[in-house]
Amino acid sequence: MDRTERFYKIEMLIRHRECVSFAALLEALEVSPATLKRDLQYLRERMDAPIEYDAMANGYRFGQQWRGTKHELPGVWFSEKELHALLTMHQLMSSLDEEGLLTRATELQGYFAEAVHSLKGEPNVIDVRNIGLVGGIELSPLPGEPAKRAFNVFLDCYEQGVLVRTTGDTVALSPPLIIERSHIDRLIETVRAALRRAVQL
Repeated sequence: MDRTERFYKIEMLIRHRECVSFAALLEALEVSPATLKRDLQYLRERMDAPIEYDAMANGYRFGQQWRGTKHELPGVWFSEKELHALLTMHQLMSSLDEEGLLTRATELQGYFAEAVHSLKGEPNVIDVRNIGLVGGIELSPLPGEPAKRAFNVFLDCYEQGVLVRTTGDTVALSPPLIIERSHIDRLIETVRAALRRAVQL
């Protein structure tokens, strides 16, 4: 076993047996006495493990303040329930992409970005930004009527069978992962037409 494994095994043996002799540690770890001495010294000095030698019991134990209290070395630790939840989530995430939805989203993000940014220069568009398959088109507000211009664009798109969202004067695009290039084309052209019609309102 490597050094890190030995550290955790020493910690585990002392925690479960409360007091462990030098000979018992040597047998469990299968190392030389010099290596075990170095490991114990490193644990105490560099990892703040409260390991003490008890001459009366002829073994190593945790210091008095740690007896009956759980002490653990630095690391990532999970309870049984946390580990079960983590493995369950891993399984769910693995099965989520069985049909390649996440892969397709990654492949389409460049096409989507180019399409969204083609809206720059359309009437009242002051900024366009995106990340992955999420885009935002920020519009200049109508004087005295904040958020109304974006809401008008939302209504226009809705009437054309395309669903967008608004947040303030920003039109937000967040298509589903099953989207295809033809859907992106329809989405962007519907928004473009709505932006141009909004000028007349």
